[in-house]
Amino acid sequence: MAIVASGEAALVLTDPPYFPADLELQLFQPRRSQLDPEPIWNRLVEFANSLSDVYREIARVVGNTGIAAIEIKDIRYGEFLLPLSAVHQKIAMDAGLWMRSRIWIEPANRNPKHAPKFRSSPNVGSFRTYDCGQVLIFGSKAFESRLGRLLDPDLLSPHELLSPSWRVAVAQKFRTHQHQSPPEMIRRLIKLYTMPGELVVDPFAGSSQTLRIASELGRRAVGYEIDAVRASGVLGT
Repeated sequence: MAIVASGEAALVLTDPPYFPADLELQLFQPRRSQLDPEPIWNRLVEFANSLSDVYREIARVVGNTGIAAIEIKDIRYGEFLLPLSAVHQKIAMDAGLWMRSRIWIEPANRNPKHAPKFRSSPNVGSFRTYDCGQVLIFGSKAFESRLGRLLDPDLLSPHELLSPSWRVAVAQKFRTHQHQSPPEMIRRLIKLYTMPGELVVDPFAGSSQTLRIASELGRRAVGYEIDAVRASGVLGT
């Protein structure tokens, strides 16, 4: 992120990769064949730690006045829920970012195929909830709040926004990635943490959805993507 000056970003909003490509096949095998979580967990932690340099750059570009919003989730493997979000939180703290808030993200249009077995067979001892994503909100330890204008009137009311859980629809248009973020979530976060003309950065730009929405809202946007296919659609304005 060398083209972004230290402290220049009002918001880093990103969804980092959760696992290496070669692990994806194992994670999407039938649940009944996912029996031993330990080797999977070790690979997840190893891969997350490989992103440490990116987290240090995130801390640099947000400085003491910007916010880093990291979309992350724990990983389901068989009957186990592997706490990947805690690993990313620790990496962010080691980079100098301290968590200020957390938003649980619940899809408004859940796929019934992904429901826990308890939904169809509510047996004692088999209960577990739906898995949710989350957005971790970070700032510098020396964070200096910036007073901006009042919120856009088309946002939810402050009371609704204060709920620790947001129910939002998954991406439908421009969907080029199976892990694409809910666009309404992106729109809310940009409006909550930036003003028009300020800089939004996405170091894992993927389909460039965050950059597209930031530009539509009148923010400057810079993104990075190492996947050559996806990078062809990444914007930088």
